[in-house]
Amino acid sequence: MKRLVIVGLVFTLLQVSLMGQKRAVKKTLDQLSEKYEAYKSFDISFDLEIMYPERPLEKQTVRIVQQGVKFIFTSDYQDIHGDGEDVYLYIKDRNEVQINDFDENDELGLMTPKDLLKQYKTDQFEYAMEGQTDSAITVIFKPLDRDSEYSQYRVVIDKEKNDFKSIDAFVKDGSKILVTIADAAYNKTFSQDFFSFDQSIYPDVRVEDLRID
Repeated sequence: MKRLVIVGLVFTLLQVSLMGQKRAVKKTLDQLSEKYEAYKSFDISFDLEIMYPERPLEKQTVRIVQQGVKFIFTSDYQDIHGDGEDVYLYIKDRNEVQINDFDENDELGLMTPKDLLKQYKTDQFEYAMEGQTDSAITVIFKPLDRDSEYSQYRVVIDKEKNDFKSIDAFVKDGSKILVTIADAAYNKTFSQDFFSFDQSIYPDVRVEDLRID
């Protein structure tokens, strides 16, 4: 009987602990979400590592700038300009730009902090604390959609700065996408021209216009 009482007590304490962790994680994510929603713009640079099974590690330097619905995504291989009317995807090794209609509902993906923060409020993910130290908290996000190509995301949040340190995505095919924040600035002001794709600086660029209208 004593064993049953002890087991029941341990189980109850475990449930209380997990509920406390869930509340702590939600509070942290709520604070981050409010913070990012209040930003008029953000400019984030990060180191990107892509690991494929049995292939060399791929490293890139990436920068994302967003102001309202306008954005720029630059990497070692491609640049994406969203100027509010059109989206220009410039593929560097082919010197080719593809033009598509702008859709403000499109996302750059869960690699952007703002897009990731939108997801925890939906019913598409479950999340839980994986662990914490004096300086950081680690949260695991798991897609509930069985058809998702991702098995989980690991997010590390800096407690002191109340900001992201890293976002790692684990793909079901065994590959990993590791993002480490290098620098971040907020509420900067960018001109309209900043987000435009200036075709004149790309000599002999091949243009593929995929816009519907």
